Amino acid sequence: MRAAAATLALGGAVLLSGCGGAARPQSVASVQGSTISTAQLEHWAAIEQAEAQLSPSAAGARQPRERALAFLITALWLQREAAVRGIEVSQAEVQATYQGLQRGPAGAGFAERMARLRLSAADELYQLRLAQLSLRLRAAVAGGVGSVPESQVAAYYRAHASQFAGRGQTLSAAAPAIREQLLAAARVQAVSAFATAFRQRWKRLTSCRTGYVIAECANGPALSNPAG
Repeated sequence: MRAAAATLALGGAVLLSGCGGAARPQSVASVQGSTISTAQLEHWAAIEQAEAQLSPSAAGARQPRERALAFLITALWLQREAAVRGIEVSQAEVQATYQGLQRGPAGAGFAERMARLRLSAADELYQLRLAQLSLRLRAAVAGGVGSVPESQVAAYYRAHASQFAGRGQTLSAAAPAIREQLLAAARVQAVSAFATAFRQRWKRLTSCRTGYVIAECANGPALSNPAG
């Protein structure tokens, strides 16, 4: 369902069990002092329940409360990571996206879905902001891979010599396309490696109360593979 988990592949199989962490008494979980309240959790659990009824096949193995807590935790991770890196999304940008969805060709369906999930405008704006932060974070990570060594280009050309010979392409002629292909692959790999490190790093900074412990909590079970 949720933007942060979906865009950065932050999900993982979880169980609500185990020992609690150092979250404040009035909260169910805490990420570096930012807390998730019982009211927040119940609000998003109700949304998750409505979505599971709307799309049963997309619900997965987690219960609504588990999915809601994972969303709220990873949303805090994303916002903290973006702040550390100086990545911002203005309220005006989020509002413009929201209004575009309302006024676009699928506006009626968008409004109907919000109503069926009992999503308020604030809920939708929150998800849209998370989605935009996630996209910018991914772009920043991918953008950190700016070039491919010429040695890699030449090695790729040699490894696929028969393919290029059939086209009559020399190394110099094929190099631009090879470089772009290798650069794209390197950026995908960088984002994947970042996603794994990101999840593990922020998991260590997340504590959850007894009865609310999931894999995203430092005191919870291991996270699953991001692609899982």
